[in-house]
Amino acid sequence: MSSTDLEYGKQLPELQSQLDAAKGKQERNVMGQFATPYALAKDIAKVVRTYFTSDDVSFLEPSMGIGAFYAAFIEVFGDKGQRAAGFEIDPHYALPAKELWKDKPVEITIGDFLSQAVPEHKFDCILANPPYVRHHHIEQERKAELQRRASELTGQKVSGLTGLYCYFMILADNWLAEEGISCWLIPTEFMDVNYGQAVKGYLTSRVELLRIHRFEASDTRFDDALVSSCVVIFRKQKPSGNHMVELTWGEDITAPRHTKVMTTASLRKENKWTGLFAARGSAALAPGHTIGDFFVARRGLVTGDNSFFILDDEAANLHGINS
Repeated sequence: MSSTDLEYGKQLPELQSQLDAAKGKQERNVMGQFATPYALAKDIAKVVRTYFTSDDVSFLEPSMGIGAFYAAFIEVFGDKGQRAAGFEIDPHYALPAKELWKDKPVEITIGDFLSQAVPEHKFDCILANPPYVRHHHIEQERKAELQRRASELTGQKVSGLTGLYCYFMILADNWLAEEGISCWLIPTEFMDVNYGQAVKGYLTSRVELLRIHRFEASDTRFDDALVSSCVVIFRKQKPSGNHMVELTWGEDITAPRHTKVMTTASLRKENKWTGLFAARGSAALAPGHTIGDFFVARRGLVTGDNSFFILDDEAANLHGINS
């Protein structure tokens, strides 16, 4: 563990706790402010680093907070004066962030990322934990504008029920350089809900989806959030039909408990994605068929006749079945 890691590991959580306590949980919930723990940000940055062949990478954090992902970025990629930028709409966090990073080569803007003019020079890497703001907390006029812009970019109709985090991920496309890597820590709900169709269409048709890691359902990753989370990583380039996407899950993104690989084409056909993150027996699932391709399983509890489907130990032994 480096001295820099020790410094951030102590300083960032302490500052974050102080700022969160001064703001209040209810207000932060409305604004979707759930800070990324530095240890998690660093693990995510380590994974993203594997997709680059050089440390000379420009960096963008669209919803910076106090800069957990920026800290992780310079810890993992090195602090070599790479171009870096961050946006934070709330001065309560942006002003301390400016003070914290005043000696580093990062330009921090206090303002709404989604309202900023797109720069001429794009960024190689985006690391982000966008605000988890539900649609009913987005002003109607702003929602209509975001829907229009996201629909134009994706070529799909975007639902009015879409959460703000989805707009961040889609519209940040304009800031990402060709073949750049974009990584998002977001709620898993987009995988199954109707408004997630546009997001999934974007991920499987507009960009090269590299990996989705789903954390355990019991692990919300945030002390004050009640939703499960995932990390979505993609490259800005058109995917080929046989491009392979890695699905992983478990408590640790750097050492997933399970891995599954699917083609973009097959993933595009799936209406709901949560069920794809399931394994029985093996910790690693190779490409190919699964039991679900051939059989439909029903639990005894559903049939209502447990005596038929469930054997006691004596009956199992009689039939030579090891319990």
